Amino acid sequence: MKTLFTFGMIRIPFFGTMILIGILVAMKVLSYDAKRKNLNTEKIYDLVLSAFMGGVIGARIVYVLFYNRGYYLENPIEILKVYEGGLSIHGGLVGGILATLIYLKRNREFKILETADLLAPPLILAQGIGRIGCDVYGVAMRNPSFWGIKIGGIAYHPAQIYEAILDYLLFFYLWKKRKNIKYDGQLFGRYLIGFAVIRSTVEIFRDNPKVLGLLSISHILSLILLVSGIIWLKVVSKIGKKTVHPQEDKNEYLLYNVFIIFLLVIISLGIFYFVQLNL
Repeated sequence: MKTLFTFGMIRIPFFGTMILIGILVAMKVLSYDAKRKNLNTEKIYDLVLSAFMGGVIGARIVYVLFYNRGYYLENPIEILKVYEGGLSIHGGLVGGILATLIYLKRNREFKILETADLLAPPLILAQGIGRIGCDVYGVAMRNPSFWGIKIGGIAYHPAQIYEAILDYLLFFYLWKKRKNIKYDGQLFGRYLIGFAVIRSTVEIFRDNPKVLGLLSISHILSLILLVSGIIWLKVVSKIGKKTVHPQEDKNEYLLYNVFIIFLLVIISLGIFYFVQLNL
């Protein structure tokens, strides 16, 4: 894990820094949308904190169980060293969702489906920004290209960048659709399906152990996520509150939003390659 700065014995990891930035940016976006819906932003922040803690626990558990179980069985104390890396995004989603459900059960003023839709856009945005800091590269390029990351003279696919850009595009889609859903819960279902497709696509360029033919454990988990998203949409289309939206100009702020996504991609590329080439 790359280190940005060190203060004595304290080191500031690049991955952790980008995760923090992702959370802060996502909370700003979440606050904006929560105010639009007249929701209590302070309780929303409490919800995010609970979801984050649950996400970290879930991400660690799934990584330990599915990606490196043998090592951690022999070295159980290493399970606690989350700061050294080893998190699964699929486990993070499961842990975050469970923690959110527990919080919502104790705070009845928030409706589950409405809250799920509220969280979907900032969640994928945070994932994209956080992914920039990941130092798990993809497989070696068959035909080395200028955007590859060279290690020991070999160019590797910057899978982190691929996933981050696709996450930003999904954020753009969800952000534009959030005012035009047909029923509560629809936006979150589209997030689940969209991210499952993104993760499965990026996994082609990664070198995780294969468990079923050409499929890795991440492919299997993404397939489960995809099916879950489809089932979610089927269920909430029947039980979710139908929404009626005022007629809006679909092109309103379109160029502005496109510019923001473009700027986000450029900044992310700049940060990623600067750190990779200089640290």
